[in-house]
Amino acid sequence: MQDAQGKFDKLNNEARAAAKDAVIGLPGARAQNGRERCAPADNGAPDCQAAAATLCRGKGFQTGKSLDTQSEQKCPAKVFLEGRTPNNTECPTTIFVTRAMCQ
Repeated sequence: MQDAQGKFDKLNNEARAAAKDAVIGLPGARAQNGRERCAPADNGAPDCQAAAATLCRGKGFQTGKSLDTQSEQKCPAKVFLEGRTPNNTECPTTIFVTRAMCQ
């Protein structure tokens, strides 16, 4: 799980750096806060670009780019009550866009 979290953190940092570069070329763009789930793409990776666009459309904009994401792992209580380490099958990780640059 730590390896997966490390990969998500690296992806988040790369997305944040790319978004900062993109901000320079977006006149009239605004950063918006929200919470939109990154649905799985065809290849199984989270599609946070679509989530950012959905977040921005909900705020009255046409499109957007992800600035920040949040990941969370949802586990059934029985996993912890049994005192065992959860696995990715029992406790899937979900990623949300929490901030987007909207235009």
